[in-house]
Amino acid sequence: MNSWILNQPVLRYSSPMPARPVFRDFEHRHLKVRWTWSGFTALLACLFFALYAVLLGNLLLWIWSFLVAGLFAAHVALAFIALRRLVPERKIPERITRYTPFLCSVGLRNDSRFVPMYSIKVQDVVDGEPVDKPCFFFRLPPRVSQTTFYRHAFVHRGRAAFSGMLVTSTFPLGLLTLQVFLPLPEETLVYPEKVLTPAKRHLVEQFLERDFGSSLRFFVPGDHPRFIHWPASQRTGRTLVRTESRTVQRPVWLQVDNRLVPDPRGGFTRSEDRFERTVAQAAGTAEVLLELGWEVGVISRGELVSPVSGLQNLEQIVRFLALMSFADAPFPTPPYNDLVIDIAVWAQG
Repeated sequence: MNSWILNQPVLRYSSPMPARPVFRDFEHRHLKVRWTWSGFTALLACLFFALYAVLLGNLLLWIWSFLVAGLFAAHVALAFIALRRLVPERKIPERITRYTPFLCSVGLRNDSRFVPMYSIKVQDVVDGEPVDKPCFFFRLPPRVSQTTFYRHAFVHRGRAAFSGMLVTSTFPLGLLTLQVFLPLPEETLVYPEKVLTPAKRHLVEQFLERDFGSSLRFFVPGDHPRFIHWPASQRTGRTLVRTESRTVQRPVWLQVDNRLVPDPRGGFTRSEDRFERTVAQAAGTAEVLLELGWEVGVISRGELVSPVSGLQNLEQIVRFLALMSFADAPFPTPPYNDLVIDIAVWAQG
């Protein structure tokens, strides 16, 4: 079991102890009742024998029909009493990346003092849709909490809203299937994946080296030795120095075009896919540049994130890319001497 899951806080949705009838809160929990095959068969048999008892005046069949109807009433009553005492629990990782599988912990706590629950199916609800990875609990005793895990991966970046859990059970007699929605709201951020192939990384390094080489000159007496660029000096056989210190090195801006324009070959769908590849390329390029010691900022239409340095500040850029959406506004103008890399050029190859 992953250690990061054990260290996460448990989210619980609790409500005050009931002081009202068993139907409290169910108008907010979206209770649904469906027939099972055995329950539908028992209902038809009950109606048939009840009609037969009325026509023949058979008291025994009449009593039997009432007993079957009483079973349905007992099923609904016990299910209501049990379901109203369930409390959902969830643990999710602190960091979720697009296309990267992760383990999500879901659980239930039975706050009932005497009534256990059997045959429970739990589905997490994300962005208004149930996750197609149900979890099952065979038995949930009173005053006990049980937890299980399901594996999931998001195919989109940005905010993901967990709204609650769908709990389905045929408890206690299997005549009816009751499904209730237990609210447990929570929001997390899905970060973009960082993609940069070795070939494109080499192109980025060549581009920066070529631009950096234009700021070199020959060593003259009086220059400080710490400005000597040793790799370039070794390649040329002459001592070369930088015209500016690394501390005042020009920042690199990654330009991401987030305007949605229909693609002639695939409409908006292909344009959205190309934009997501561009965002992934921007995240990978930013990581490489920060690793090489450059200051990196991001420009999109209408907004930007200021240049930062060091891999410890990569979180600011990746978070900005995760929340980036489509816009139709002009690009902010960076300083004249700063480098600007159009990420769309790297993503097309």
